[in-house]
Amino acid sequence: MNEQLNITHIEIEELFGIYNYSIPNPQSDISKLLILYGDNGAGKTTIIKILFYLLSSHDNRGHKSELANIAFKKFSVTLSNGQTIIAERDNANEHSYRFIIDLPDADSIRIQCDAELSDGRYVIRSQEMTIVFDHFREMNLALHFLSDDRKIENTFSLLRDDDSNQVNLTNIPRHILRRMEYGQSINETFSLSEAMLELAIKDTEEWFKRQAYIANSLGQDSLNSIYFDVVEKLLEDKHTNTVSDSIKKSRTEISATLKRLQERNQEFMSYKLTKDFNLDRYIAVINKASDNGINEIKTIISPYIEGIEQKLNALENTKNIINVFISTLNQFYTGKKIIYDLENGLKIESLYVKEKTLLPSMLSSGEKQLLLLFCNTITARERASIFIIDEPELSLNVKWQKQLIKSLLFCSEGSSIQFILASHSIELLTQYKNNVTKLENKKI
Repeated sequence: MNEQLNITHIEIEELFGIYNYSIPNPQSDISKLLILYGDNGAGKTTIIKILFYLLSSHDNRGHKSELANIAFKKFSVTLSNGQTIIAERDNANEHSYRFIIDLPDADSIRIQCDAELSDGRYVIRSQEMTIVFDHFREMNLALHFLSDDRKIENTFSLLRDDDSNQVNLTNIPRHILRRMEYGQSINETFSLSEAMLELAIKDTEEWFKRQAYIANSLGQDSLNSIYFDVVEKLLEDKHTNTVSDSIKKSRTEISATLKRLQERNQEFMSYKLTKDFNLDRYIAVINKASDNGINEIKTIISPYIEGIEQKLNALENTKNIINVFISTLNQFYTGKKIIYDLENGLKIESLYVKEKTLLPSMLSSGEKQLLLLFCNTITARERASIFIIDEPELSLNVKWQKQLIKSLLFCSEGSSIQFILASHSIELLTQYKNNVTKLENKKI
């Protein structure tokens, strides 16, 4: 698990020239979840936008210029590593600001960001901001922002290579490339959201494959070590004429162990993480073996059993994550189900038409939103990540609203992921009262 890096405190002065906020409420644990709640016009959406723009490590998307167009005097974010990121002005109505990174064990970074008016909006063109972007990249904190129009932004690129401005065509779905080839626009919300969803699915499939490969490599290393130990033990046994404790198991115990492994392997096989070991053959041989021959069989089969156990143990975490991902999504879907295996990837099957595979574009808006969100949650597990979501209840019925946060937390268990939500949903607020901060103006 990566070291946890999350937001611990947010301090805001004179948002819109009016509101002072201190987030979260005292004694709240927001390491995994923070929900912002407040009246219309209190600034929930603006706060989470500023949060994303402030911490973004991208230097070519205008995120720091967006800060110049929002009225506030000071916006301060403290992270769990002791750093505090600040944008501040002398007056909330100004557009230029100072960007400050207070470091616990080093000199602070202070950059003056002078705003220039361009085409009706203020922009920041400070060359010194490269210091800030480099620092953020070194922190390796990934941000995901799902806005109220259901567009998702990341602080890493999906459509572009991370280290260049060139479009990475291998990542773009083929039907989107065909639209580009014939000069058709892909700038419509529907087309872009469809591309983002398909990219997220592809990234999730690749993540599962990578985890399975790593686990299988670990399992193979363990197997090599086991067989080396066996060779040494056989030489030792030859000289001492004793039978090692590791193989002094009864015929019944070995048969029971093989049956248990056979049953355990079924779930791994369902995702094609393993193949059938066909252990029934070994059970039959052991049951037929004479008492004189059983010790020799034990000597050979015990390391084989241990090798299978090590392989399944190495794959256990990957299998569990796939289980959580699939079962969680299928709790939400009606009339269709998500299936996955290592060879065929992720598929959406209709429950009404036998063997009917559905395209992601055929899902409802709520179903697309959930699939996109959970795919991004899975692929974010390898690094410290913060998901910032504006009104996650949009497009979700009451039943789904009740399940959403619990499912996201379950899906991200064991990872360094924090969720920050702005919501009006009573279903969410009542379930997670200890994680809710009501926006109350400290100036009043």
